[in-house]
Amino acid sequence: MKNLKLKDIYPMFIRVSVNAAAILIIVAAASGFASAVSLSGIANHVTFFLYSITDNKYLLFFIVNIFLFIVGMFLDAGPAILIFAPILAPIMTNVGIDPVHFGVVMVSNLSIGLATPPMGLVLFVASGVSGVPLQKISKAILPFLFIEILIIFLISFFPIFVTGLPQFLGLM
Repeated sequence: MKNLKLKDIYPMFIRVSVNAAAILIIVAAASGFASAVSLSGIANHVTFFLYSITDNKYLLFFIVNIFLFIVGMFLDAGPAILIFAPILAPIMTNVGIDPVHFGVVMVSNLSIGLATPPMGLVLFVASGVSGVPLQKISKAILPFLFIEILIIFLISFFPIFVTGLPQFLGLM
């Protein structure tokens, strides 16, 4: 077991501070982008665009999944949910998608976006903590991303995976 000496604490705090600052800069940029998207009215255009494409719930859910995956690449999950949930949730419930089902799919989709380039906050954190270059981590995560995408589509088009247990327990 390694003993920590008093002289080692200061360099450790410096490394932690630099890593935390890098992560917070990324989060700040994502939050600024979220504010710009919200104030520009792009979100309202997305609503009208989705309604104009189709009223088929499966095709609409597929389009929303692709959209959320792309949004997740550029925005942190929190701001993305704050911006797009009030817009997309009513659209999805109007076509017959359960709100709990949609919420789980939305959060899952945006979380996967956190691990994908170009903004991939999780990738930057992993690179900063491990010291492994971002390019190497990005390549190593690809098989996991493909599996996560498959799971997103399974829970999207087979809602029993999301709502089955709550229905069985009488919570829905």
